[in-house]
Amino acid sequence: MTTPASLLYPLTLAVTAFKEDEYDYHFHVEAPEPNTCPGCGVVDDLVKYGKNDQAYRDVPIHGKRVTLWLQRRRYRCNSCMSVFRPALNDMDESRAMTKRLMTYIEKAVLYRTNNEIARECGIEEKTVRLVFAAFVERQKGQLEFVTPRVLGVDELYLQKQFCCVLTNIEQQTVIELLPNRSLELVTSTFMALPDRKNVEVVSTDMYKNYLAAAREAFPHAKPVVDKFHVVKMANEAMEVVRKSIKKGLSDHHRRLLKNDRKLMLMRERDLTPLNKLVISEWFDKIPALGEAYASKERFFKLYDASDLKEATLAYDEWRRTIPAGQEELWGGLAGTVDRWRGPIFNYFTMDYRVTNAFTESANRKMKDLNRATRGMSFDSFRAKVLLGAKHKVVRSRVAKASPFDGTFMGRWTPDMAGYDETVRNYGTPLSTMDDILYGNEPVA
Repeated sequence: MTTPASLLYPLTLAVTAFKEDEYDYHFHVEAPEPNTCPGCGVVDDLVKYGKNDQAYRDVPIHGKRVTLWLQRRRYRCNSCMSVFRPALNDMDESRAMTKRLMTYIEKAVLYRTNNEIARECGIEEKTVRLVFAAFVERQKGQLEFVTPRVLGVDELYLQKQFCCVLTNIEQQTVIELLPNRSLELVTSTFMALPDRKNVEVVSTDMYKNYLAAAREAFPHAKPVVDKFHVVKMANEAMEVVRKSIKKGLSDHHRRLLKNDRKLMLMRERDLTPLNKLVISEWFDKIPALGEAYASKERFFKLYDASDLKEATLAYDEWRRTIPAGQEELWGGLAGTVDRWRGPIFNYFTMDYRVTNAFTESANRKMKDLNRATRGMSFDSFRAKVLLGAKHKVVRSRVAKASPFDGTFMGRWTPDMAGYDETVRNYGTPLSTMDDILYGNEPVA
């Protein structure tokens, strides 16, 4: 095998000429000659009937684009007089490229941009997009991840609408992206999960569709409103109170409140001695601000509680001690907690604290990925996240035969027994999204 021909292995093509320039390798190649007519099946009664060169792109070699100039021949069968061109098993003729280049593109586009791959392979960006779109279409419905015991549900703002993200919180993986968060779609997705009875906990924010879908699909599961969203809502309420108080101050007192937003949102336990001195002076001059800060701290004691009873007492204490004149300002927070009291307080009924922190982390990664791949369709974006090569997969093997049944002679090895193997795919970990973001394509 000559050196140029060896570069094309295992393609079944004979290299007749080879040229190289600064950016490209050019191979002049021929396909094996047929000996049977595909029409009538007669053997060895064919004659050559014209030829021309056709260009096919192949996988880049040594950082250079590769073009195969294939000498396409027509043949005529003397028996049935039909004229034909032999099929090319290594080629995708509709896209004028080798099948292995298509496979290369399908894998590479999961980790790199379409434009990068198009430049590397010497093809149009549109071609890369079409190859990947066909790949995505073939893969629809093919992915089946293990249904999580603790299901995380959140949303991600993509392409001017909210998409729904499902995660396996215990395994720290993403298992699904939905194009919207409608009740119908979320419910049907939940209902379609294999072994959905295995879901014991659903961690979510305070979006009514998620709770309604979870109650229908997992009536036995415990919904838990994520701590992050309650804390965020409390901080937003503190901001409303702070701005309202500040609005009624004199210019002199407003000038005293330098960096007041930052300090009012900090937990008391996180304040430095200097911070405490500063806010103490504020509270002496503006008592209503001190009362608001103390009210916020009493609310946060809810999440310092060790069990449901302590959390309930902490919340009821906060409710009773809202400062006079600030009831309406804190009313939004109080009303929401009252409406969602069951799912919020489920957080304290479990042996372990369930939060959606991993889902939030995954959302941040996907936002970064969305910026890096702007303009990509939702299906393509979903494929990048869910079809990444590095899934969290666990394999377990169980021997089918006993090594002690007396039939083995000599030294027994595990291979003699034979195994049943179970493969459990838990989905996409954050490391895969890092690989996609930074172009770290895994080695096969």
